[in-house]
Parts: sequence; structure tokens; C-alpha cells
Amino acid sequence: MPKLVATGFGGMTAGALVCASAVASDSLLGLLFGSAIFGAGGAVALLLRTAAAGVYPPALRARAVAVVAAGGVGGAVVAPLVVRFAPRLVSGDSGQAAAPWIVIAVGAGIAAFVARAVSAGPDQQPAVGSRRNVAIATRSSRRAAMAVCIVAGLAMVAIMSTATLQLHHLGASDDRVATIVAAHYASMFGFAVPFGLLADRGGRRLALLVAATLLAGSGLGLAADPHGYLAFALVLSLVGAGWSGAFVTGTAMLADASGNAARTALVARNDLAVAVSSSGAAFAATALFARGGPETIGAVVAALAIGAIVIASASESGVSQ
Repeated sequence: MPKLVATGFGGMTAGALVCASAVASDSLLGLLFGSAIFGAGGAVALLLRTAAAGVYPPALRARAVAVVAAGGVGGAVVAPLVVRFAPRLVSGDSGQAAAPWIVIAVGAGIAAFVARAVSAGPDQQPAVGSRRNVAIATRSSRRAAMAVCIVAGLAMVAIMSTATLQLHHLGASDDRVATIVAAHYASMFGFAVPFGLLADRGGRRLALLVAATLLAGSGLGLAADPHGYLAFALVLSLVGAGWSGAFVTGTAMLADASGNAARTALVARNDLAVAVSSSGAAFAATALFARGGPETIGAVVAALAIGAIVIASASESGVSQ
């Protein structure tokens, strides 16, 4: 697993360097190509959470995944600073535009080096709980985990893109939009550990239900066509928290549902389904927003989330010990 993660961060490094070169030379094709490499590397690096799921028994698994996810708090805080201050490190318009990508490439390169160093150490066998400590994970629980994860991805993309467009239509400044979006990112990663604790102590089903309910709340909030900045911050915070719960609990449930050999493949299939559906949601949300405004987007998200609630209700609870 560390070697796989190192490969992912290496891909992010290469992609960021290609993007930096493309931005400096005003090449849209190069930017798209570099972004594809960067995204592929990020998808592989994201599987780091399966390593945490594999070395802890089921009763502690969601918390372990949550700690890994909570690392995103640092990235969410540092990223705006990189975009704002990195251009000041170099001179020239092209160099300033490429500077954030260069900083990202350096950070990803350091992460790849650390992961590679870990992979060179002694092998550690995953901790396997006894038979009576392993969560009962059936096909319905896997289906529930994937359903809520997919809805969370759809909701996040649809609401985030719609909310930012609507805020600009309402005359919000870039700083105001950035501040409201920051609340979204804070919820995405800040709620990871609480959801990890809930999934381990209260059961996977309860955590999934809470996550899906938060997603439904965000859809209903957007369907009300808010005009206040605080209302938009609340909507984005709800969808961020719902995504966090789906990400952490879904990963734990999928890990419960598979052995050590198949765990990474199962989580990767889930990530692929989420990525494909979210990409489609990005295009669909723009069209729906143009036709029906935020009310239509919110209603669709709420309907999908309610469906996820029904599916999660029928799943097994999982460990709560």
C-alpha cells in the first residue's frame, strides 16, 4: 500500500509540473492534460485511507479512517494561502500564474518521498479481529455505503457549483465567496472524526443515516432559494458535513465487507463510481441551474438524499462496540 500511495503522489507531482508549464505558456490543452495526470495521481493517493482501515479492527476502523480524512483540514487551510502568496515568490506574469502549481508539485513530491521511505521499512501485517469482532457486512450494507457515497459526491458537486454561481449573481465579492466556501471545506474535513466516533460506537447505519439526512437538509436549504450569505454558508456546511459522514462511514463499511486482499479494489471501485457520477453531476447541475435556478438543484439533491436515507435504513448497523 505505501508503494501505491507513493505512486499516486508521484503522479500528482508530475501533473502539477505539467500544469505549471501549461499555465506559463498559456496552453489550455497542456492544462487539461496535466490536470488529468494530477487527478489520476490524487485518486490513487486517496486510497491511503484503506491502509488505515486495514491495520485496525472493525471497532476502531472508522476512527482510523477519520483521522486520515481529517488531514484534509490542513490542505483546506493551506491551499488558499498558496494561491494568494505563491505568486509573490516569483516575478513575471507567467511565472506568477504557474507558482501555485510549482508549490503543489513540491508538496506532493515530499509526500511521495515519505511514502516511498515508509514502503522501504519492514512489512506490517494488518491487524485482523477475531471472528466475533468482525462486523457483519452483507450485500445490502455495501450497497448502502456506495449509494450514500455517490449521493454525497453528486450533492457536493451540484450544490457547490450552484451556490458559487448564485452568490456571484447576487453580487458577492470574491473574498465573500471564498469565505463561504471555506465553511464548506471546514465541514468536509472537520466533521470526519466525530463521524468516525459515531460509526464505531453507534453503528455504521446510524452514521450513514445522519450523513444522508444532512445531505437532504442541504438540498432543502438550497431549494428555498436563499439570498443571505449566512444561509449559503449553512447550506454548504451541511453538504460538507454530509459528505464527510459518507466518506468516513462508507469507507469503513466497505472495509468491513471485504478481506485484506480485496479491500483496496472494493474501495477503488466505489471511488470510481463516485467520480463518474460526480463528473456527470457537474454538467447536469449547470444545465438545471440555467433552466430552474437553485430551487431545482436543491429539490433534486433532496430527493436523491431521501432515497439514500431509505437505502441506508435497510442496511445492517455494523459494529457498535
